[in-house]
Amino acid sequence: MNNADYWARRLKIMEDALKDQSYEYVKNLEQQFDAAIAQIDTQMRAWYQRFADNNGGISYAKAQKLLTAGELKEFKWTVQQYIKAGKEHAISGAWAKELENASARVHISRLESLKIQLRQQAEALTQARVKATTDASELSYTQSYYHTAFEVQRGLGVGWTLQALNSGTVRKVLSRPWTVDNRTFTARCWTDKTKLVETVNQELTRMLATGEAPDKAIAAISKRFNVSKQNAGRVVMTESAYFSSAAQKDCFNELGVEKYRIIGTLDTKTCNICGDMDGKVFKMSDYRPGSTAPPFHPWCRCCTAPYFDDMDGVGERYARDAKTGERYKLPKDTTYNEWKAMQDAAYGSGTVDKLRKIGYNESADKSQFERYKEWLGSNAPKTFEAFQKLKYSDDWQPFKAYTRAIKSGELTLLADFKLYKETSTGINNALVGKITSNGITITGKSDHFIARTIGSVEQRRNGVSVADALDTITHPGRVDPIRINENGKSQRFIGKTAAVTINPDTGTLIQSNPIHKSKKAKEVTP
Repeated sequence: MNNADYWARRLKIMEDALKDQSYEYVKNLEQQFDAAIAQIDTQMRAWYQRFADNNGGISYAKAQKLLTAGELKEFKWTVQQYIKAGKEHAISGAWAKELENASARVHISRLESLKIQLRQQAEALTQARVKATTDASELSYTQSYYHTAFEVQRGLGVGWTLQALNSGTVRKVLSRPWTVDNRTFTARCWTDKTKLVETVNQELTRMLATGEAPDKAIAAISKRFNVSKQNAGRVVMTESAYFSSAAQKDCFNELGVEKYRIIGTLDTKTCNICGDMDGKVFKMSDYRPGSTAPPFHPWCRCCTAPYFDDMDGVGERYARDAKTGERYKLPKDTTYNEWKAMQDAAYGSGTVDKLRKIGYNESADKSQFERYKEWLGSNAPKTFEAFQKLKYSDDWQPFKAYTRAIKSGELTLLADFKLYKETSTGINNALVGKITSNGITITGKSDHFIARTIGSVEQRRNGVSVADALDTITHPGRVDPIRINENGKSQRFIGKTAAVTINPDTGTLIQSNPIHKSKKAKEVTP
């Protein structure tokens, strides 16, 4: 069974299963981070409520006052709980010692007690990160090593005696730094913890200095914890991917494999980096994670498979349709870039890149969708799917301009995006390309001009019809001299029913204003 497709399929299935196991560690970590953020919210609000003055503020000086005997007793009890939890979850000895020293002190300030309680969250999470990353990496290395050996031997129909792995060997492999900056994942975790603690202390100090309620401080601290949560997930997945790759390398060397092939995934989740590496063959002596072997980047899904010069059979590999997601077969030597070209030919140029971007941005897009619903109410897209379809279309820039006009009050919510687009199109059709009475060719319009054309209830400003704007620039009653300000040049055309301002250098329509019958032209609002 010396067939390229055999190992491509079997080892890719194995690698995907290992990544699923690692992702379980990530989800568990995310839950712990969310619980820590909730606990911080509770602790800060309870602390603030207890010590705040009746006028709603708490001074830095008051926060620095020593705890009462009762409060100190409660604090010591809380610290003892921390110490117990730390022993159960292998918390750092240094932090455990700091807690014991704090608990033993007679004099401790209220502010210091809160800082200690919040720092405990950072310390406990850091320990959880180190353990999760270590466990996921050890599991990936061990399982990848043995599974690779099994698949290679089964594929060739030959058995070898393989040296068994022991925990000491695996831990030694895991302790080696492999990134460009020569830092281990443990060092990264503790660096991130330091940033968490710094943010906590800075925000508490700022809260007390300004006398504000804890909401802003809680939000800033939560944001920092969420960044750490994202970093934690990325480190777990990247480290486990590296050690899975390292295990394959060690196993290939043990079995005498001389060449290997990069196996990517033929779907829209695969990035261009991995796509370009898919199908490439390297000598084992050239095996370099991040360069000639996976992981090529965080969250990398590539793996390797043995390659022999005499591989037989035509063979096939699986791919997924970019639009439908359905699996189908292609010749085994089809590369990612060839598959991508086929999909773009079927569905339009740039389809794969667009769908990949949509998938990558799903989480951020969901948060963005919630903000747009808050701003636009019923004028926002009805579903998240509709929002993403709009965002990755040619309508996205006009939609953002429409939203800005709503937020600024230039447009009322009575004007929906459909009206905005229709007005923009009407301006293009009726005004762009026209020549003013003094020879200026209209080349385009500003977002501001579109909003002014529609009008605003909030600003009590009537709109200006496209027909009136055209009549104004082609048959004005008066043309004012050119004005220059920080935004550039402008010239105003005043007609029977409207005033239109144009940039004379670019031909861009800047704004329009209605002229009411009761007013003279010189009274037009600028």
